[in-house]
Amino acid sequence: METAGKINQLKIESVKDTLALVDHDSLQKARHILATHRTINLFSLANITFIAEEFVYKMRHIGNPVIIYPKATKLNNHTPIYLP
Repeated sequence: METAGKINQLKIESVKDTLALVDHDSLQKARHILATHRTINLFSLANITFIAEEFVYKMRHIGNPVIIYPKATKLNNHTPIYLP
């Protein structure tokens, strides 16, 4: 039970640390953008495309469609990824 308590305490500290880093104004701006746009276009580099795909997965759960443009170096020269 001691291990479970330590894991629980670590999770609590992690949430508190994350909350301390959140800027209220930036969070409200992001919320407004998500609420007022029908589709999110996400541009990513090859080495962080997996993070973009995780974002798509989370946004799908709240009903916001996202299109990923991987390896986008020029805005007019890209191939989108549509994840189901």
